[in-house]
Amino acid sequence: MDYKKTRLTNQLGFTLLEVLAVVAIIGILAAFITPRVANSVENARNNTCQANIKYLEGVLERYKLANGAYPEDPGDLISSFTSEFPICPLLANSSETHATGYYYDTVTGEVVSFTDDETGLKEFQ
Repeated sequence: MDYKKTRLTNQLGFTLLEVLAVVAIIGILAAFITPRVANSVENARNNTCQANIKYLEGVLERYKLANGAYPEDPGDLISSFTSEFPICPLLANSSETHATGYYYDTVTGEVVSFTDDETGLKEFQ
């Protein structure tokens, strides 16, 4: 009996079973949290992109009010209406560092991002 009592009081570490249980619990929690974090990052990028589009549409409208038409050259907006064009966060992995990812129609002033049909659309650069 003395042997069992001294053995329990001299135990300094965790058993393999205890360590495996903790690792399993951490793995289960990580499996639940990881997809939510990934979705949150994607949603934040999309929301930022939408906010940038609204901002650029406002810049174009202010230009049209001041000059009567939308600009043919996006560079005309830089001096008086904005200091720089926002870059779409969805371009973070793109090799094109000069592109903003946003285009606008010179007739309607509509701003879009990542269009396949770039005919007649000007890119903010």
